[in-house]
Amino acid sequence: MTLTIYLVYALIFSVSIFRVYEPIVNAETSEQSIDRFWGEESSGDDVVLLDDGHHAAIARINLIEQAKNSIQIAYYTVQKGVIADAIFSSIIGAADRGVEVEVLLDGIFHNLRGSMKDIVYAFTQHPNIELKYYEPLNLLTPWTWNNRLHDKLMIIDQEYAIIGGRNLADKYFIQEKSEDAVKDRDVLIMNTNQQSSDISVIPQMKTYFAALWDHDFSKPAIKKLSKRQEQKGENHAIQLLADRNQLAIDFPHMFNQEINWEELSIPTNKISFIHNPIQRMNKEPWILSEITKLLATVENSFIIESPYIIPTKSMLQHFDDITLSGKNGTIMTNSVASTPNPLAYSGHIKHTNKMKNNGLDLIEYEGPDSVHGKTYIFDHRLSMIGSFNLDARSSFLSTESMVVIDSPAFADHLNEAMEMRFTENNHTAEKEIHHGPFLKTLFLRVLSYVTALYQHLL
Repeated sequence: MTLTIYLVYALIFSVSIFRVYEPIVNAETSEQSIDRFWGEESSGDDVVLLDDGHHAAIARINLIEQAKNSIQIAYYTVQKGVIADAIFSSIIGAADRGVEVEVLLDGIFHNLRGSMKDIVYAFTQHPNIELKYYEPLNLLTPWTWNNRLHDKLMIIDQEYAIIGGRNLADKYFIQEKSEDAVKDRDVLIMNTNQQSSDISVIPQMKTYFAALWDHDFSKPAIKKLSKRQEQKGENHAIQLLADRNQLAIDFPHMFNQEINWEELSIPTNKISFIHNPIQRMNKEPWILSEITKLLATVENSFIIESPYIIPTKSMLQHFDDITLSGKNGTIMTNSVASTPNPLAYSGHIKHTNKMKNNGLDLIEYEGPDSVHGKTYIFDHRLSMIGSFNLDARSSFLSTESMVVIDSPAFADHLNEAMEMRFTENNHTAEKEIHHGPFLKTLFLRVLSYVTALYQHLL
């Protein structure tokens, strides 16, 4: 099964040989100054770091439970399990009390098939829920296969939003360490000043979601239900609510919690929302461009955490004018022992020596689980959290989104969380690194030469 998944990824990666460029519409990101990321006074947007998976699950359910008007959700993938049942049953409950819900999932990796197909019927038959797939798989149009929705967004009314790297799968939310667990990171944003919502980042996020939702690439999961499908949907909605009652008994800490998010939050000077363009084929690397611009302004230090660090030739072209000498740079990522994606890690191997030779402190996580966070800190002030991996797929092919947070207090808090995550399960990478099972290490070294070809194609 695992080998099959890797082969599917390899196939999708290889389709990048179709390097057809489409015109960019509204390419404002490349023209805007990064000065817009800094603020001089309170923005009205406060933030809560969701580093612990358990708290991240509670936050999602709690916000859905207290939604009054609208819920907008965009995710790359969903997997069968407790978190999916909890989220979906909470959505049904919200829709039953009149909340308008829009759910957008990637058209290939949504996983609402087989035993999870009934949720499609349940959502489609509900008058207050709409479900769409972004770029559904069409074997006759291979140039669309790489156009994947990789965002992880949840927006509640005009008041709350969650953005980060977690997909809706149990492995991102379990607390105990295991080989299946994935350490990730989200940030909860709350607009504490509803009177000045125009300066909040949440309307920016809603505008982006609307652009994805209304785009021709996004299609209804099912255009029209048959009578049999309607009945299955109604029955499944009832079953989900019954399952929720059982979940509330089994996991009482997850539901019906009274949480004062404002008491837990940290104020910010400003929060900005950035994203990749919405188009097929190779995209202009808007987010990568913003990252390289910010790196160029660094005076003292920067920290990068990404599950994959694969700076391809096309990506490195955007770093040409950046001098990192004299700057304290730290990069955190998975090791050969922890990576769940050998194909991606094989692309990383080729670049480790270059990172070390450039004076970067390369730290690799070696826990039994893996890290999946996408996080940046610039000069202990600006923080960046979202869905963007430091690789060519996130740079040029997938939809991606991040928030840039101007808050020294939050940057310090985030830095502590990142250091704590890596302190007990890491080693500083040497020139000849990649400790791990011998056969796995050997396989990755051989695979790295094959991956080099895919990098060239990308």
